Amino acid sequence: MDARIAQLVNSADARLTRRGPENDVVFSSRVRLARNLAGYPFVDRLSVFDREKIISSFREATEKLLEPDSYIMLSASGLQQADLLCLLERQLVSREFLDGEVERAVLIDRGENFSIMALEEDHLRVQALSAGFDLETPWQRVNDLDNRYETLLPYAFDEKHGYLTACPTNVGTGARLSVMLHLPALILTNESERAFRAIQKMKLELRGLYGEGSKPLGDFYQVSNQATLGVAEEEILHHLLTVIPKIVEYERKARERLIEKEEQQTLDRIYRGIGILKSARKIRAEEAMTHLSFLRMGAHLGLQNEVPAQKIDELFLRIQPAHLEAAAGRPLDEDEALAERAGYLRRELA
Repeated sequence: MDARIAQLVNSADARLTRRGPENDVVFSSRVRLARNLAGYPFVDRLSVFDREKIISSFREATEKLLEPDSYIMLSASGLQQADLLCLLERQLVSREFLDGEVERAVLIDRGENFSIMALEEDHLRVQALSAGFDLETPWQRVNDLDNRYETLLPYAFDEKHGYLTACPTNVGTGARLSVMLHLPALILTNESERAFRAIQKMKLELRGLYGEGSKPLGDFYQVSNQATLGVAEEEILHHLLTVIPKIVEYERKARERLIEKEEQQTLDRIYRGIGILKSARKIRAEEAMTHLSFLRMGAHLGLQNEVPAQKIDELFLRIQPAHLEAAAGRPLDEDEALAERAGYLRRELA
């Protein structure tokens, strides 16, 4: 593993395990901007020379704008697949960045509060993240970064259409705001379809744990705005700040109904999960995350106090495939990963 990524993985203050507002339902918040440099084609039409030039310009601008000890800059071609997966599991890069075929780079703030991907779908993807329901903090951070980089890197901008992007849905502000929601009660009470239809009617998009094209794991879902063209950035922010609390309320009411009508069944799910996680010799990530999901809900409802919610959030991260390999210090085949995950959970929950 790359030593710089290992330092992030071993950090005791991982952003993904910090507390934030409305943390019982909202796991994290993210603001992302898509930007392209003027005078260049979009990523899928760039020449090798143009790709090198864009990354070089990005590096030079970064050296002028940021303190040298405040970030790390990584070239994807110099990383192993497990390194890239670690960054995906920590929400620092996207699935598209992982699967990209062209040379690309990523800048990561050492506190993991923001990252900038170069040559993902667009020339630059600037994103800032925070724990819990807190869109304002990453919003301010990403705006500051965007304004500073724009002083050195001319962006492709049209007076009529706004910022020009590879995907038409991002044209305009280029802003994508999203929150990661933990919705186990809506799933258990079979109310998720109604809630998800309501989310779509509110012109929001529903995605899995790792964004577009991924599936929900551990009852985690990403909810984000759909359109950016013709919509002001402040309007997008206001819409999310208005709608997300309603979804949070849906989930909390579903949890209340579970306690009122199915308390024993809910307790049984939680404590069966604890028993399995404490004793299993092999376990898949999907099954482990399902049990951890019930434990997390139980911790926030006061139904179980054996495993604190913050510890559960850490376990969600540490049992992911790349983090398991990082802890083991070697590549793991499928069977070894099942055993390693089970062993890790037994030790941590003993």
